[in-house]
Amino acid sequence: MTDRRHGPADMVGKLFLWLLSLGYGAIVLGTRTLYALRILPSWRPPRPVISVGNITVGGVGKTPLVIAVVQALLLRQLRVAIVIRGYMPKSGNGFSDEARMLQEHLPGVPVLTGANRRLSMEQCLKHHAVDVFVCDDAFQHWPLRRDLDIVAVDAVNPFGNGRLLPRGILREPLSALKRAQIIVLTKTDRAQAKTPELRTRLQDINPQALIVEARHACAGCMDVFTHKAYDPYHLKGVSVAAFCAIADPDSFRQSLQDAGFNVVNLFVFMDHHLYTKKDLAMVRKFALDHDVQIIMTTHKDAVKMQSFQEFWQGYRLYFLELELEITHGKNVFIERIVSAVRH
Repeated sequence: MTDRRHGPADMVGKLFLWLLSLGYGAIVLGTRTLYALRILPSWRPPRPVISVGNITVGGVGKTPLVIAVVQALLLRQLRVAIVIRGYMPKSGNGFSDEARMLQEHLPGVPVLTGANRRLSMEQCLKHHAVDVFVCDDAFQHWPLRRDLDIVAVDAVNPFGNGRLLPRGILREPLSALKRAQIIVLTKTDRAQAKTPELRTRLQDINPQALIVEARHACAGCMDVFTHKAYDPYHLKGVSVAAFCAIADPDSFRQSLQDAGFNVVNLFVFMDHHLYTKKDLAMVRKFALDHDVQIIMTTHKDAVKMQSFQEFWQGYRLYFLELELEITHGKNVFIERIVSAVRH
């Protein structure tokens, strides 16, 4: 999928994945056509819908973008509900890690999870006054009609090798970006040289789309269990061990280094990994053997640590708090999302 290996066996694997991608592409095209021709039914909710999605699999920083969109709407006194598919694995209370992360960031905002988004939204309207639904990962959710499609694109690795799943990381052909009204380039601070060329390419695909630039800024770090906040400035240069189960672990390592931490080791697990004591014991033992005082993780991983509180006694376990900061086009971005609700 990443074209990092080029041995004879890898070439055979690439051919097999390419053949599978042809079938995948045909299914995507066929499904999209059936909905476009109204052969398959789609539903328009009674409230405006803003979708925050992507065209590739994982690692673009979509959840911080969802949070930024919701916060902008809340500042304008709009009542928001978040709709999320809620992928496995789930935490003990039945919510996915992304859903719990959204709940902690946005207390009081309903976070609706479930495979049937229409049912979730209809049930929500029976119990909550809602002005707008913000749907996480709905760019390819054809049964739901949206009022605004926001697509996040990773400026560091925007489209991988340019091929569809499973040969590449694209969920749809790049031409699908023509449906987007707003394209948000994330992690542009790490791809400054490539960003102008990427903007030009996206403008060629979709001249009508608003293209804004953003980065993930460190907003501090917090104790995983007490949520006490710490200023990374006072921890600058401190050696840390870290662990994460996210789609782009290199981005987490870079964020820790940007915050001033000396990352001695980063333990990487598969995205959405459900931790066991054996996994965490490996991290804990490394910290003990190397006299590392602080262990860092992501907010997405921190929400899965609540059942391990006793296990971490005697260790300082923090998570890095990141927020999406729009560096170019912020005002017009906010105007667009607000106008989509009030049109």
